[in-house]
Amino acid sequence: MAVVNLLIDAWSNLSHKRGLDGEAATSPLAPTWIGRVGGPTWRRLAAYKTLRLYLENSARHVLANESESVRRNHREYGDPFVLSEAIRSAVIGDNIEIVVDNAGDDPEAEGLEPGQADEIRRAEARQTELREWAAPQRERFPMRVIEGERHAVGVGDVVYLISWSGKRGRPKLRVYDPGFYFPVLDPSGDDEYPERVHIAWQWEDDNGDEWVRRITWEIGPLGNDRTNPGTPFAPYVGAPRALPWRGDDGESLTATTTCYMSDATWKAGDVLSGESNGVDAFTLGTVNRWATNDEGAEVRRLDLGFDFLPLVHLPNTIAGAEHFGRASISNVLQIFDDIAAADTDLSKAAAVAGTPPIAVDDSASPSYVDQPNDQPHEGTEAPQFSGRRRKALTYGPGQVMRGKVTVVDTSNALNPLIEFIGHLLERLSTNGRTPEEILGRVGAADVPSGVTLALAFGPFRAMIDEMRLVREQKYGLLLKFVQRLMILGQITDDPRVYPATVAFGSFLPSDLSGVVEIVVKLLAENGISRRTALMMLVDAGLDIDGTIDEEVQRIRAEDFEGAGALADAAEDVNAARDYLGLDPIEDPGAEAAPGAEGDEEEPPEEEPPRPPGVPPAPARA
Repeated sequence: MAVVNLLIDAWSNLSHKRGLDGEAATSPLAPTWIGRVGGPTWRRLAAYKTLRLYLENSARHVLANESESVRRNHREYGDPFVLSEAIRSAVIGDNIEIVVDNAGDDPEAEGLEPGQADEIRRAEARQTELREWAAPQRERFPMRVIEGERHAVGVGDVVYLISWSGKRGRPKLRVYDPGFYFPVLDPSGDDEYPERVHIAWQWEDDNGDEWVRRITWEIGPLGNDRTNPGTPFAPYVGAPRALPWRGDDGESLTATTTCYMSDATWKAGDVLSGESNGVDAFTLGTVNRWATNDEGAEVRRLDLGFDFLPLVHLPNTIAGAEHFGRASISNVLQIFDDIAAADTDLSKAAAVAGTPPIAVDDSASPSYVDQPNDQPHEGTEAPQFSGRRRKALTYGPGQVMRGKVTVVDTSNALNPLIEFIGHLLERLSTNGRTPEEILGRVGAADVPSGVTLALAFGPFRAMIDEMRLVREQKYGLLLKFVQRLMILGQITDDPRVYPATVAFGSFLPSDLSGVVEIVVKLLAENGISRRTALMMLVDAGLDIDGTIDEEVQRIRAEDFEGAGALADAAEDVNAARDYLGLDPIEDPGAEAAPGAEGDEEEPPEEEPPRPPGVPPAPARA
């Protein structure tokens, strides 16, 4: 009995595809320099390429049937891309915003601990610095996140690189395709944060020569020069290096390790010292050229001056020991295959139904013609005729036929195919945990109220919340690295690194009119504050100018009736002025209206006596 080796990993759900089904050696899904064909790294890159083919409507290239005509006629209408983009849009929501902890608190609030107000102001200043760095006119952070999330959701992973740009004078963010990412994972260590990572890719120049570029970041002791990857670092015995940033409680930090960076290019045939070792074992003696940085220094074990790897690997799902994530479409790939096959059959059936077969009952019909045999008469060159032979009958608009014509109606075969495709799409929605409303398969008139719809989105919301949980940690790490480089580059005066993350907006549909009705009733009964009411309205889709706190202040600045009620209740006009956002006055009584209690009106000026015979002066208008 043959022993079957069943491999279960993050890409097992693609094992039915050509190239990942055990025929690895015959498939061009990954380059040869990454290591053993069919090994873990090879399977990962082959899986990325297969998933990308689905997203690009090109999965016909990995069909089990190798017939070119079958692949050419295979129909793909973009269903994988629609599902992936729907999930990606929900993960991001309707907003991308950098938020620093405590930056939204009121530094003037009562009951604050000593120094807490200053902490709030410093957090607000750092939040402003990060948002200015991330602005669309500068580092274009929102667009980078969208680009990265397309990789993460579509194929399972993405890699962000944070580096210092001397030309721009600020940290630079770059997005790498996960197919370029080669971490050196230690099975006995923490695979989530490897200490040696390669970014490598291959290209072809105009002369047809193939090249491989590998950029390496590695954590090692200060002052070491390890030129052989198989040689361990020597222990560091010198004085620790002082780091420019401070710890969470403001203490000074030092390090005995640093990050080394190398950037080299090889000819594709000269990269490996052994096929089984892969990207980590490129032969350094065959390097064609080393890259140089902005200062002209050779990037060969270059000390970057900090003790962390400036790369953040973001898996699409909770990865744990697997390290790599899973694409959102991977579990429903066979449904996509069946949908494409049914669409192909429907296309063929529609072509037959559009030009149905006909039968003409007349022996004189031009469907019979005299055709010569292949061999001529003996002793002559004239062809031999054997009478009538059937010839395919074609027809078109305006053509006249003789005899009785019978049309074979095949249109009834279309309905079962259409129903079957509808069933597959419903199955896709269920198994993909994405409601049909999100995929655009439900008309606007058939959508229930937003609140009812939101309650029905349980599985989809659970999936998005889980995916956002992964991103909260990874984007927080990315922003920590950005702050460290800001401090190292001396573009901020505050040496503290503050907890920060990327806050994504709402993604669930809502019933704005229904929420407005609820908010109005609660405000009338003093059941909620204005700030809470605005938060409910913003979550329901109401667009406001600025933050919620700014909108609350604008509402109060125009609420003269509320200010008057506050002045009467507090018997303090300055309380009303503070409510309206106005400066206080030193003597409130001096600003009181004439005739108020405690004020006396000046008596009218008496008219001087008139001389005898002088009429009184005319009254003034």
